[in-house]
Amino acid sequence: MSLPPDKLPPGLSAREYRRLGIKYLLMGKNDHATEAFTLGYEEAGNQDGEKSADQEAKQGYQQGMRFGANLTNAVMKLLQQQTAGGDDGAEKDSQQYLNDIREQLGQLGVPEEKVSKFIEELVEVVTVAGSEEPPPRVVPTDLTPREFYELGVHYKELGWTEQARDALTYAMEGDPDGDWGVKAKRFLQARLPRFPVPLMAEQRNISGYNLMMSGDTAGAKDVFEGLISEYPDFEWPYGNLGFLYLGDGSMAKARKILEKALSLNPNYLNGWLHLARVLALNEDFRGAFDCLQKAADILPDNADAEKLGEFIKELETG
Repeated sequence: MSLPPDKLPPGLSAREYRRLGIKYLLMGKNDHATEAFTLGYEEAGNQDGEKSADQEAKQGYQQGMRFGANLTNAVMKLLQQQTAGGDDGAEKDSQQYLNDIREQLGQLGVPEEKVSKFIEELVEVVTVAGSEEPPPRVVPTDLTPREFYELGVHYKELGWTEQARDALTYAMEGDPDGDWGVKAKRFLQARLPRFPVPLMAEQRNISGYNLMMSGDTAGAKDVFEGLISEYPDFEWPYGNLGFLYLGDGSMAKARKILEKALSLNPNYLNGWLHLARVLALNEDFRGAFDCLQKAADILPDNADAEKLGEFIKELETG
């Protein structure tokens, strides 16, 4: 299967744009995917002379996806602005995303006063969330299994993987055969490194991920390669580097490094999801679905795996 071009070509059919959009999604090129899907819906409308209810529904879904992307980016930039203590660049970026949200809501017919109220409340909620006290560095020992599980998830969100490991272990010990013990075990296996890693390595991996999300792929690669050299048993930098290779079309490199990550930790959920993307783009659909099945076995009812499976199935049959 040929990889999609860096620039969207004109004059394709609705089906061809749709397939391109799916390929871009598998590569992690979400902006390209949005453009391809939008062109596909427009082309479908042009071919039929008028938009069908199904096409309008799809365009509505696409609008929602773009709105969601703007909302996510706005929240991230607002939090970054708080952390940076009023950094002009972060403030400018957050304002741009908020302006885009304002424009989109206006296009949907939302009254101006309600739009302004939504923006004000969004900024207030993010400000409050960003100023909340973090959980204690030392994991408490007097919580219920449910509280330990929720605390472990919170630690993971902060990048404190070893505190997360301790909290989840307490949940497993307190409810070994119950719902919270089982959930804690699955989350620990799927979402945490197999072996303990120093906090410095965790934070460097987060900084590399932030560089990757901001578009600085060269800087992100340097971070992940350095981590792999210094902490060869830490699977997350392998997975992130594999995702970067996937994005620039280096399929052989992506597959090799993802397989290395999974040899270090066969329960590495994101490793299986990324490898499924690689195999699907190489038209190894059976292998891709095998990866998704492994991901489902590790963490059942995972929305990311389910949605990825839908796209890969469409690519296979389309």
